[in-house]
Amino acid sequence: MSSPKVCVIVVTYNGIKWIDKCLKSIESSTIKTDILIIDNGSTDGTLELLSQDGRCDYLHESDSNLGFGKANNIGLKHGYANDYDYFLLLNQDAWVEENVIEHLIFQMEADKRFGITSPLHYNGKGTNLDHFFEFYLSRMEDYQNDLKEDKIEQKLYESPFINAACWMLNRRTLEKVGLFHPLFEHYGEDDNYIDRLHHVGLKLGLDAHVKVYHDRDTSKVNPLKDDLFRLFRRSTLRSLLDPNNHGTQINNKKEAKKLAKKLSRNHSGISKLVFRIKCFFEYSKISHELKRFSEISQSEINIK
Repeated sequence: MSSPKVCVIVVTYNGIKWIDKCLKSIESSTIKTDILIIDNGSTDGTLELLSQDGRCDYLHESDSNLGFGKANNIGLKHGYANDYDYFLLLNQDAWVEENVIEHLIFQMEADKRFGITSPLHYNGKGTNLDHFFEFYLSRMEDYQNDLKEDKIEQKLYESPFINAACWMLNRRTLEKVGLFHPLFEHYGEDDNYIDRLHHVGLKLGLDAHVKVYHDRDTSKVNPLKDDLFRLFRRSTLRSLLDPNNHGTQINNKKEAKKLAKKLSRNHSGISKLVFRIKCFFEYSKISHELKRFSEISQSEINIK
């Protein structure tokens, strides 16, 4: 069997302090890997560096910040059209061990039930698991049981969710699931993609024998929790786009109303009323966007 054709897709945005370490880790991979960069309008010298050093096999320059999902879609479309077999999505502030790419591919080849695989996510210093990733692991009963008995197996552990800082996908996944949904601006793209992955009968797997290092600042306030209106939009959009949501329009509206009420519970007086009214209009806006999308733009998430 011939070696698979593999690419790594990195979306950059003012990431000059990380990008060299990210790309060096890809270049050190034990399997030949091409690098596809989608730049989201960097202004810190990232684009100039990438244009000059010749390490990119494909460099797309966007005039604006398209966000995570839309930018990755550009890379996935290019990779699929150029006959790549595997696609690693890697954050600009992350870097992988040299055997990660080869290991993830091997595991996907060995178990066809899995449409996405990911390694263990550590912090940038490599001292501890990434804070958010540690929460994802806590929900993986099979993995936790084996960890307690100190017998982590050479297999993929099924996970309900792992964020897309480091995802390995193959062509079959793209053909069955499609691309990221473009109505998500920032946050929620990966949640929706996993919902759709599970809907078509594919699994998300953890390879617990390889690592990625994610140099994000977990001390900062979660932007979704800090901006409750943004959280309302993301949660409502995800709910309405969930392929397993078979609720009526009336029920969906009721659920959105409950969410707005829950999120505004710490507001007082007029601010609570204003927040709920704002959410009501946002729900109407989202419903209109979804109707328009289903009518004229469904091709935006289909890879073929």
